Amino acid sequence: MNDTQLIHTMMSLESDGSLPEVTLLFSNDINKFGAISSIIHDSNPNLHTSIWDESIKSDVSCKGMSKKELCNRLSDGHHILIRELGAIPDLGMSIFENGLSFDFRTGLHWSQPAVNEFISFLKHLVKRFDVIKITLDDEGEFFAPEDIEFFNLKMNRG
Repeated sequence: MNDTQLIHTMMSLESDGSLPEVTLLFSNDINKFGAISSIIHDSNPNLHTSIWDESIKSDVSCKGMSKKELCNRLSDGHHILIRELGAIPDLGMSIFENGLSFDFRTGLHWSQPAVNEFISFLKHLVKRFDVIKITLDDEGEFFAPEDIEFFNLKMNRG
C-alpha cells in the first residue's frame, strides 16, 4: 500500500450514500475547539442550513450567524457541513467528547489533488492541535484492512 493506492481507493469506492469517517482524538478541549475554530475560519461552513444538536435531537438554524457566532455555538453533539476547504470535497464534521470526526462521500469527486490536500489538512491538524490519535474507518466498513492500517500508520507517525 502506498499513497497512490490510497488515493485510488478513495476515488474508486462507489458512493452508496454511506459515509466513511476519519476520527481525531485531541489531548484536551482547548486543542479540539482551536481546531474547530481554524476549520470554520478556513472554510465556508453551510450557514444557510442548520447544525444537528444531539442534546435536543434536533436541527438548529445557522441562518444569519457569523463564523465567530457559529464557533461559539458549536459543542459536543453537533454536526455541521464544511464546504470550500480548498480542493477538498464537502465534509461533515461531528463534535464529540475529546474529538472530531469527518464524514465524506467517496467517488470520482476525490481527485488526486483533493486527496493530497485532505491528507495535508489532517496532518496540519495533528501537528498544530495536539491530536493524540487519528483513524480512518474505525468500523472497517469501507476500506480494506491494509488500506486502514496504511492510513493510520502514516497519519500517526507525525
